[in-house]
Amino acid sequence: MITFFILIIVLVAAVFLFLQQDKFGTLAKTDRLSIIKKSINYRDGKFINESFTPDLAEGVTYYKVIKNYCCPRYT
Repeated sequence: MITFFILIIVLVAAVFLFLQQDKFGTLAKTDRLSIIKKSINYRDGKFINESFTPDLAEGVTYYKVIKNYCCPRYT
């Protein structure tokens, strides 16, 4: 049982450390920023989608998404 908890703690720590990398959540700089600013979707200091993009399509649940991702042939 203690091994299980240690494994969970190590996994959580690994994910946390992985997400602390600079590429997650940093602002665009130099060349990338100039490319973004040239986009027709860049207005008022931010990138705006032209149409509404929902997190999930209508009638789809997170359970179905995860099930399809993990076991695509059983959906």
